[in-house]
Amino acid sequence: MEVTGLTKAPAIDNVEGIVVCTGVEKAGEFSCSDERINRIHDTVLWTQISNLHGIPTDCPAREKCGWLGDAQIIAESTIYNFDMALFWEKYLWDIETSRQGGMPFDIAPGKRLCSRGIPDWSTAMIQIPWYLYLYYGDVGVLRSHYPGMQLVMENFRKRSKDWILYEGRGDWCPPGSIVPVETPMEVTSTEYFYLDALIMERTAVVLGKEKEAREYTDWKEQIKRSFLRGFYDREKNTYGSQTADSFALYLGLVPDGMEKVLAASLARDVAVRHNGHASTGITGNKYLYHALGNYDYGSLAYHLFRNDSYPGIGYLFSQGATTLWETWEETAYSKHYGKDLFRSMNHPMQSGFDSWFYQGLAGICPDPEKPGFKGILLKPEIVDEIPAVRATYRSVYGPVVSNLTRNGRTLEWEIGIPANTTAKVFFPVSDPQRITEIAEKNAGDRNPDGEETEDGRVVWEIGSGKHRYRIALYKVRQE
Repeated sequence: MEVTGLTKAPAIDNVEGIVVCTGVEKAGEFSCSDERINRIHDTVLWTQISNLHGIPTDCPAREKCGWLGDAQIIAESTIYNFDMALFWEKYLWDIETSRQGGMPFDIAPGKRLCSRGIPDWSTAMIQIPWYLYLYYGDVGVLRSHYPGMQLVMENFRKRSKDWILYEGRGDWCPPGSIVPVETPMEVTSTEYFYLDALIMERTAVVLGKEKEAREYTDWKEQIKRSFLRGFYDREKNTYGSQTADSFALYLGLVPDGMEKVLAASLARDVAVRHNGHASTGITGNKYLYHALGNYDYGSLAYHLFRNDSYPGIGYLFSQGATTLWETWEETAYSKHYGKDLFRSMNHPMQSGFDSWFYQGLAGICPDPEKPGFKGILLKPEIVDEIPAVRATYRSVYGPVVSNLTRNGRTLEWEIGIPANTTAKVFFPVSDPQRITEIAEKNAGDRNPDGEETEDGRVVWEIGSGKHRYRIALYKVRQE
């Protein structure tokens, strides 16, 4: 902001700031007992809302472009925070009109399109329609964009060599760099290729295209075989980086029975090799916390957010950050190149991790078998250092609530399920005798025949209404 023409410096109350953005309503609320986590979440909200201007801009001050790579990274986290159904549907048509029947360009819309489409950016054309189906139940979006999704997949197949994609920008903006450092771009591009094949398989099933579903199943299996053969180090049990390992764990791109071994290798990389720091760019930044949390390293994921040294969000706060930066080194860029060559101190592509607060800590997830939150999965990760978590997601059926409060080894869990929906509740214990159901005035029904055990957790199927449980926890793993 620049003010001219005054005879003396203005006071702060002479200036009024007005937030200008697309009129998306708030959809999610998240808070916990740790104020650092709350501050990080609020920082994400500011970063995202100040980059919603009809398109998902990469920054509000410098480029102001709708990069597809940024869009696919933040799509899920923005959906948890805001009602993004119309926003992302509109942006898909921006991509369609910009590509004019061909491959999507790296930017949409506008005059600056980069005139090419690279795999880890073009994946937005496949991922975003799927998220609109998964979170909002919109089959029409899949039907409308399926031809474009097919074109992108066919292009990937033709450009791949033995089902490996060697093109892309890779794990963009890791610490100390703009371009990837520890993760070869063919690793992340091929992981996206696998993710896209998985989405196309499911999309074809939804649309009743059984032959094409079988074809994409075959593609998916061939990609996995080539990926394991080409990149997995069986001696060290790793793909070589935090990003490669966490994305592979998230996708299930792991040799049979080696999931926990790979997760342990990932945890060692974070805790020992990088001394409790993340080494991820924007791709790994989205999947690292999910991978750690899913395999009982939630405490380690938590400490990444608490780290005040470089590179860490605490370090950004020490530098005066109020939004997420494009890179960790913005102040260093300024000193070296001069302020006119500053990059960006407001970049949402670094905010993909925010979905972990809702999905991991609060456990609120859509059920792919019953999209649009017609079916709900509730599977929270219990982190000792965070004794209280409160989250609400306003789905198309109504608010989904997951409030957890722990006192010692006793956990109280308040759940709210909207009308006309059901939920599968994954309790963090394997013995149902440790669960006490506390009656609520508007409590919904539980199907006793729906009780089972999965991944060491008791699973109950419950109906709409308010539910409250008291759970006697086991000792949570300490890192």
